[in-house]
Amino acid sequence: MCKLNIKHFIYSQLLVYSLFLFLACSPANKFANTEMQEVYIVQDERNAPVLIQFLEHENEDVRKQAAIGLGFCLDEKVIPALKEALKNDKNEDVRAAAAFSLGQQKDSLLGNFLIEAFDSEKENDVKSEIAIALGKCNQPKWFLNQFTKIEKKLYAAFSEGLFQLIYLSGWKDNYLQMCMKLIVNENCTYFTSAALSRALVIPNIHYQEFLKLYEENSNIDIRINLSKCLVKSCINFKDISRIYSKEENYIIRLNIVKSALQLPEKRADEIVEFALKDNNLHIQEVIAEWSISHPENFEQEELTKLSNACKHERAKYFYAKTILLKLKDKEAEVFSNKLIQEYTIQKDEYIKGYILNALSGYWKNLEFIEQSSFDSESILIREFGYEALLSIRKDKRFLVFADVWNKQVSKGITLENYFARIIKDAIETEDVSLLALSAEILRDSTILSVNKSKIKINYANDSFLESAMNKLLMPRDAEIYGELFKTIQFRKGKIVEGRLVPEFNNPINWELVERIPQNQTIEIRTSKGNIILELWTNEAPGTVGRFVKLITDGFYNSKRLHRVVPGFVIQDGCPRGDGFGSTMETIRTEIGNKAFNKAGIIGMASAGTDTESCQWFITHCATPHLNGRYTAFGEVTEGMDVVHKLMHADEIFSIKITDN
Repeated sequence: MCKLNIKHFIYSQLLVYSLFLFLACSPANKFANTEMQEVYIVQDERNAPVLIQFLEHENEDVRKQAAIGLGFCLDEKVIPALKEALKNDKNEDVRAAAAFSLGQQKDSLLGNFLIEAFDSEKENDVKSEIAIALGKCNQPKWFLNQFTKIEKKLYAAFSEGLFQLIYLSGWKDNYLQMCMKLIVNENCTYFTSAALSRALVIPNIHYQEFLKLYEENSNIDIRINLSKCLVKSCINFKDISRIYSKEENYIIRLNIVKSALQLPEKRADEIVEFALKDNNLHIQEVIAEWSISHPENFEQEELTKLSNACKHERAKYFYAKTILLKLKDKEAEVFSNKLIQEYTIQKDEYIKGYILNALSGYWKNLEFIEQSSFDSESILIREFGYEALLSIRKDKRFLVFADVWNKQVSKGITLENYFARIIKDAIETEDVSLLALSAEILRDSTILSVNKSKIKINYANDSFLESAMNKLLMPRDAEIYGELFKTIQFRKGKIVEGRLVPEFNNPINWELVERIPQNQTIEIRTSKGNIILELWTNEAPGTVGRFVKLITDGFYNSKRLHRVVPGFVIQDGCPRGDGFGSTMETIRTEIGNKAFNKAGIIGMASAGTDTESCQWFITHCATPHLNGRYTAFGEVTEGMDVVHKLMHADEIFSIKITDN
């Protein structure tokens, strides 16, 4: 072992030792209790029979944890055990936990039982969980019948259940009257406005009601929801423009823009005009990306000015792609050459990726994009470039491109076969991002083709797909494995639903967890400033333990944000930098008492229940549709302004444990 490695080893061991010394002096969390550890170990293993036995335990906290744990177990004995706990356990917290886990089943057949339980239950906290469960279990008739009878103490839970119903089952017009009566009650306003914001259109007779609530309310998350309702119910967009021009909070302006962009053509023109002058980078990016699918809304000269004025490279090259979509051949070639020169001298991998995406606006750039992608050693450039190539294949003008290619450019191969070859080459690289993108397009029956069958891209033999799938490493590549499996089955005429869940592979490190205090703080140092968060050990011990371990290993240092969805989340922690990376360990989904009902919640990214590994996200605003689906394991206590400033590809310098 060289001196440098010995030095690094000693240093890393000192870091871990220092962490343990520090944590040993901190107050214990609830898992210092070995009984709680025992039940949580069984929960982590998804061992339903043993969890059911824990429902008889004398310790009510153990029974409560067992009831929560059963919500994630796939076993036919779970539902009868939870029903029994909800009906007969003497402790209201245990009954509430049982109601929560019954809701997690999302089974409409549980409706009658839950309604009976609601009617017979005396404690409001338990009735609240039952109301939410009724929403998750798709019981619209109960909500329509109850909304005039429900007690005021239950308004908040009733409206949350209504939101879950509408989120999971879709909006129906007969919900409107109920929502409009509930929204005026301050205990219902948040979730009811969130439910209403999911309606496609709202009758304009309600516009003034929304406007009054919007002007009277100071809660940002409620105002976000109401801003969407205002857009969907307005008659004259000049009114919305006035609201937009006076609104100081960018995230509300952003939601006005997003809602307006979903309306029929021309209605949103005035909002677009305001958004184009907005200095907020997130709003600039949203409009720039929208321009790609709406090039007819922009003049050539205007696009050039917008591209040149952009302060963020991603938005700049979105506009560049729109420019190419509008240009004729000779002009497109000239502009493409300019972009190719920029690509050649550019050193930043992300920006080179943005340029490749822009170049896909002119389909004849495909050979340059292919060569740049497949010859690159950068996994980021390969992924960006391949995605750009596939955007050409998915273009609604593809058959026109193919006709020109076959007549003028063809090198003895049709354009369809050219792309079939590219996709096969991508799969044979065994790169997981290229595999994932390939799996998606190979089962896409909507892409244009001279082939009229359901399978649009054909090969003499699909064995190369199975070969690539079988070389993937589990559990790291479980998500990609599942996508390839779906594609292989689709091409055999079979439809596969759901996702592949990795086998249990990473037990919780209790020696570490029992030393991490509830509300342990960490600091994220970024290129835009620092963010302080507190972690919720009691609610998500496995996730917090995993996160702390990766922090002490330096895993999160020197990374760049691979995903920023304006008005939703920032996301990081991918070892590849493109969002397709994971590790050889996965952890379990943990749903506790904390929820995504406000901005600044840190959660663990996943591809479905029990697939979490290392990627994390922080929310820009309340995101209640994530409740019960993603692990919430902490919240921002300082630096929320930094969260809002962060853009795609911004740097994460380090994440450190801090002294509480």
